[in-house]
Amino acid sequence: MGSIGSFICLFFLYSCEDCSKKIPCPGYEDALLDAWFPYKNGQQLIFKTSGNKTDTFRLQLSDSTVAYDSREANGCNAFKSFRAIETDSFFRTKLYITMGVSQPAYSTDMVRGASINLFSGHFNGTQLTQDGFESFSGESGTNLVTNNLRNFSLNGITYPVVQSVQKDTINNKQVIVYKIYLAKNFGIIAFEKNPGAELWIKE
Repeated sequence: MGSIGSFICLFFLYSCEDCSKKIPCPGYEDALLDAWFPYKNGQQLIFKTSGNKTDTFRLQLSDSTVAYDSREANGCNAFKSFRAIETDSFFRTKLYITMGVSQPAYSTDMVRGASINLFSGHFNGTQLTQDGFESFSGESGTNLVTNNLRNFSLNGITYPVVQSVQKDTINNKQVIVYKIYLAKNFGIIAFEKNPGAELWIKE
């Protein structure tokens, strides 16, 4: 075998060894995601309408990644999830939240995202920053409208940093929960729901 062929074989060998190299990955722990979703196992969330209708979500910690070993080429990924005990008429949990933090292979950058399923409606946020998520998508990857708010007042409470996320209800009449309000250090503070365009506010 010529020198070029030997070099290619050695490069391939080293590349494979590099791909199979194991690295330690930490369990889930992220202060920024936890600030936007400050929930605890067993926590109870109560939402109420102006017509005095109420809905309760009792949260269970359903998943939290522990430290593990990963192949270097895969990077590190960790998740934490909360699920409401309550279910809808189809026995689907009324509220399911997953937060994820990833460190891509050969990078020092951290990527943060979250998925919120509320009454079977999907709100998937990507690239979390101090001011909120850079973008949100819904079912089938449709882009949602976001609005970053400062000193947002609701039900007599002023929230310093809020992000609203809204779905299109003009072209999709089947949407149940079409808008949510997220507040840093408070989590979901309100949502708007059809039929009737009802505003449900966290007590």
